Amino acid sequence: MFYHLYLYIETSLRCPDRLPAAIDNTMKTSLPAQQETRQTQGPKRKRGPLLAPDTSSPSTSSTFCSPNRFAVLSDSESEQDEPVFNQQTTDKPPRIPPIVLYSFLTNHSDTPRKVNSKLSSPVEVKTKNNRLLLFTKSAQDYNIVLNEIQTAKLEYHTYPLPDSTPIRLVLKGLPPNIPTEEIQTTLASLNINTIKIYQITKSDKSSHEILTKYPVFVITFPPNTDVRTILQITNLCHCRIRWEKFTNSRPIRQCYNCHSVIPLLSAESPQNA
Repeated sequence: MFYHLYLYIETSLRCPDRLPAAIDNTMKTSLPAQQETRQTQGPKRKRGPLLAPDTSSPSTSSTFCSPNRFAVLSDSESEQDEPVFNQQTTDKPPRIPPIVLYSFLTNHSDTPRKVNSKLSSPVEVKTKNNRLLLFTKSAQDYNIVLNEIQTAKLEYHTYPLPDSTPIRLVLKGLPPNIPTEEIQTTLASLNINTIKIYQITKSDKSSHEILTKYPVFVITFPPNTDVRTILQITNLCHCRIRWEKFTNSRPIRQCYNCHSVIPLLSAESPQNA
């Protein structure tokens, strides 16, 4: 392009009469070059009509049609899909604790046979360290076997059934100056019964005087209390609260038969009935 402009200016200055001929010559030399480049590029594609989607065949992927395609989906729809609690569809049967006898049976063949006639499922007997471990399938059979052992006045120890064990939860979020009676009254108004409520405190070892009250309350509920109903309570006594699982840090265990206290490490030690 600059060469053609330079040629045009030079011709117009030197030979004004030959200006049209020079322009014709430059045009003739430039046109074949443009035609060659067009032939090498090929013809341009023409835009065809837009094809409508085929609705006759069912599609495998499902789509969501929004009334306004430019609108953002709300967060409420995603929050409804998330479960509040991890609820299991099938409840597992409670584990029945064994009954440990400290001595062997006098007549090992006849005694289990007589006891099994009163049970819905036969009792399973295992031997361990000169002791007999009796395993039952249900809480009803457990109580029958325990009653037979107590009638025979045999030495044994066992653990409470899961249905008879009180439930303990830790309550946090309340001020330390709230009395436990007010917490019990507020829970009773929500149809939740409590057995005991005590506050974690720090006291003097000599005078037993309370020095510090912590905003932590341990609440004991009846065994048949629905824990999920309690965990749904997030506001209590005009405060935002939270529940935590209770963990017993004491390294001892108490026998429910003789009420003797033994360390957890030696749980297999004899506990006289």
